[in-house]
Amino acid sequence: MILPQRDRQRSRNSDHRKRRQKAMTEAIKASDQRKRDIEMLEKQKQSIFYKSSIAGALMMSVSLLSSAPATALTPPPENKPLPLVPHIAVYDLSIDKIQDQSNISGAYGRMVVEINGSKCEGHMVNMRFRLSVLNNKAGSNLTDVFSSSLEDGDAKFYRFNTTQYSNQKLTKTTVGEAKRAKEGQGIAIKTTKPKAVTTSFKGKTYLPTEHTKLIIEAAKKGIKTVSAPVYDGSENGDTLYDTTSFIGAPLKDDDFVTKAKIKNLKPLKGVQSWPVSVSFFEQKNGQKQDRTPDYEISFRLYENGVSRALNLDYGEFSLIGKLKNITFLKAAPCDQ
Repeated sequence: MILPQRDRQRSRNSDHRKRRQKAMTEAIKASDQRKRDIEMLEKQKQSIFYKSSIAGALMMSVSLLSSAPATALTPPPENKPLPLVPHIAVYDLSIDKIQDQSNISGAYGRMVVEINGSKCEGHMVNMRFRLSVLNNKAGSNLTDVFSSSLEDGDAKFYRFNTTQYSNQKLTKTTVGEAKRAKEGQGIAIKTTKPKAVTTSFKGKTYLPTEHTKLIIEAAKKGIKTVSAPVYDGSENGDTLYDTTSFIGAPLKDDDFVTKAKIKNLKPLKGVQSWPVSVSFFEQKNGQKQDRTPDYEISFRLYENGVSRALNLDYGEFSLIGKLKNITFLKAAPCDQ
């Protein structure tokens, strides 16, 4: 049967998504195989240990995007930032610190992030986040999240789709999009899941990849602190975060690149990087809050958008994310 053009396109898109999801699933099998003995409990309340902004913030630290390795090795003219490089990064997650009063006894997992696209065709981020948390009272809880997003090169459009499972049972699906009429303006948001909602945020609001570029540009200018409201489709797609980013001293020659037992690190050789810490404060009723952050993420951010040495701090406990593997993808022509 010959499908109409629109249906053929949907079919191709569906096949493409399935192939990517299969590839990302296979990428974490090695980790899953030796952890099959974790007991699966009854469905618990939605895990507080994941906010899809981990995707967002790592899409920000991470939003880790575009341009080929050859381009990344070429010095940019007039101190112009390097293009963000497309790649697939695999991070092993483990416990860093646990608060004394916490019932958490351990956690481990893996995160696979695929970043592709360019300013011309838009920046695409696919992520799988899989985390087992061990609790002294409640037993173990397995959180498994699939997230995908598309942000156009001018940050005027953002589409997101996040699916979350707890102990292999579906707990939430968030689907929506955000649009901006003109640069520097707020955004209008429309979600279809978990429920159909239309809302908006006034004033300049940054999208994830746009925010990553803002941090890199500030770092290159020697600016140490960056504050910006960021929208990434978190929670039910109706949440805006105020963020404060702290940028440390630059590091040109990174021993990690030459000494780490990871293949394909050559594109990072000689690329400038900075230690970055980002704090997230959820806005309440459109108002900024003077309080401790909802969570914090720190990482080593390279000028071409690659991140490593992750630390995800949720207050009750924090996680370390070690770069396990990275594959650089073909650059889009417009960024070359």
